[in-house]
Amino acid sequence: MNRIEIVIGSTKTIEMQITYKTIKWILKDNIKKNVRNLWTWKQGKDENFTCIYKSYNDDLPIYTPQQLLDKIDETIKEQLSSL
Repeated sequence: MNRIEIVIGSTKTIEMQITYKTIKWILKDNIKKNVRNLWTWKQGKDENFTCIYKSYNDDLPIYTPQQLLDKIDETIKEQLSSL
């Protein structure tokens, strides 16, 4: 299970637990609706996705919805090939 954090401005954050399937659905919906946002993805043990509307942290790479969708697909393929 992955953690997603949605940052809305500098004072409001929404956090929830979701799967890759749900994150991919959100990204595809963002692309379809041409939502203007950015994403970060902290990979590893404490994996975390962050959707950014108005503020961001320079410590993590930032992805457009399409870039992150491609990156998730690539990671899933790598995980499956290592089984």
